[in-house]
Amino acid sequence: MARSCLPGPAALGAYVDAHHAGSVSAFAAEKKLDRVQVLRVLNGTRGGRMTVKLAAALEAATEGAVPMSLWAEASTGGEAA
Repeated sequence: MARSCLPGPAALGAYVDAHHAGSVSAFAAEKKLDRVQVLRVLNGTRGGRMTVKLAAALEAATEGAVPMSLWAEASTGGEAA
């Protein structure tokens, strides 16, 4: 699957690879997240938009391995909001 090279998607992809053998479905099901939203984030097809709610859910689901700040940097062109 093609994945975005931005910091947030790259970190999330690495987490899914390391903890769920690359299975987005397994990650989303275990963490009770919407699989399609997670796929869109990984593929960079959310148009650069990330809700605070989803960013917080991903940070919690990854036990801090993918902090909210990575998404702020991606959506502001490298500057933390």
